[in-house]
Amino acid sequence: HKDKVSTSPCLPADTIASIYIEAIAQVIHAIHPADKRVSDHNRNKDSFLRHTVSQPALNLDNKLDLTLVIDCLSGATSNIAKPLFERFCQRVIMLNDCPDGSFPTGNPDPTEPNRLAELQQTVIVNRADMGLAFDGDGDRLMIVDNSGKVVTPDHLLYLLAQVAITERHSKLDTTANDETSDHTATAPPVLFDVKCSHHLAKLLAALGAKPVITQTGSSLLRQHLQTDHKQAIFAGELSGHFIFNDGYFIVYDDAMYAGLRLLYWLAFTAVPTIAQTEKIMLTTDLWGELRSVLPPYALTDITRSLPTLVSTADHYLPLPAKQVCQASLLEHLTVCCCYLQDLASGHGANTDNTKLSPVDLFKDLTLCSCFNNSANTRTETHLAVHNICNISIEQAKQLMPLDTQISLIDGVRLDFANGFGVLRESNTSHSLTVRFAGDSMKDLQAVQARFVALCELFDTHLAEQIAAIEPE
Repeated sequence: HKDKVSTSPCLPADTIASIYIEAIAQVIHAIHPADKRVSDHNRNKDSFLRHTVSQPALNLDNKLDLTLVIDCLSGATSNIAKPLFERFCQRVIMLNDCPDGSFPTGNPDPTEPNRLAELQQTVIVNRADMGLAFDGDGDRLMIVDNSGKVVTPDHLLYLLAQVAITERHSKLDTTANDETSDHTATAPPVLFDVKCSHHLAKLLAALGAKPVITQTGSSLLRQHLQTDHKQAIFAGELSGHFIFNDGYFIVYDDAMYAGLRLLYWLAFTAVPTIAQTEKIMLTTDLWGELRSVLPPYALTDITRSLPTLVSTADHYLPLPAKQVCQASLLEHLTVCCCYLQDLASGHGANTDNTKLSPVDLFKDLTLCSCFNNSANTRTETHLAVHNICNISIEQAKQLMPLDTQISLIDGVRLDFANGFGVLRESNTSHSLTVRFAGDSMKDLQAVQARFVALCELFDTHLAEQIAAIEPE
């Protein structure tokens, strides 16, 4: 039959953009009223002056005196990003801002390795203050700093959480005389997913937040904010989804809104630590010229003191089409890790210091016949018990040091002293996803080697796949 033409009313794109931009303008004014902007700027100036020349945050048009480069990756933000950011920023350079569902420049995923090369180069050539990249539907954000370096999603999540926390505190300050306001919530929760780095919880705690680890998935984050974590002020995940829940705007992962909040925070709220400020005072800018320590701060002023992180990308490992035994690979890994941790800590031994078997320790778990001594066959999966039982207590301590933290909230995550690794099932494909990170390349390789050794106990093919993963 013939296609029917819709007769439903449809708002023009420019009308939708105008409404959206005006709504964000109201948020910006609520957080940074014109008189407060001057006050904040002067306060930060008094704190860090005496060394360099002042640089105003706003120009005569009341716009942020910044040069931005924005890459829409031919996605849904293409018709809105330019008028939005030109409303608030003096100079905006656009890349790939013609919407095209065929995505001629490639997959519109800004977190893919080397995906932002064009944005990085444009930032450097134009001496821009920052580069922003949005994914195809505009709900994921990645940042390039003023040196042309991609800010890791872990660090970006920390920065945006800091925006929500510090500007929340400012909001509470203005309502100090309101008897109905809640001033007891001194540690607002911040949610982050299991793929985020081992540094993040400590960084968030240092901000006065309560770090809460959750399953991966932006829809799950939104559900948490609407149900069991309504008091959380911010939520984010490694894939670039970031959600503000500080009462100013809709609770949704809006990449353009998040980017603009970061810009204004750098201009008016951010205050580097004393150590950061001393580094700034002792150096010139990226181009060898005298630079200011006053707002608006360069992004590198804030990120230069964040912990170094060496990591792999979020790798996808295809699962076999047919499961060869009753338990999944992750269930095998779970039993191995828990047994070895108990063995290393001394809980996995009898009173005569002889080892208990996985069957003894996990007799209440009905995972599969691999962990059932009554099995009559000796398939590859049954060898898992044999392999584990041959591990000595000292070997267990090597694989699972005593300070190892195990999280089973979404797959298996292991946190070590200087790194972490996570193996979990993908939400979008029949695959496992895996990520490793460490304070150094040596630390990353040590974490990866432990996962390889653990997986070799029950699936050599999985171990080989993990061993082949290269760092970014």
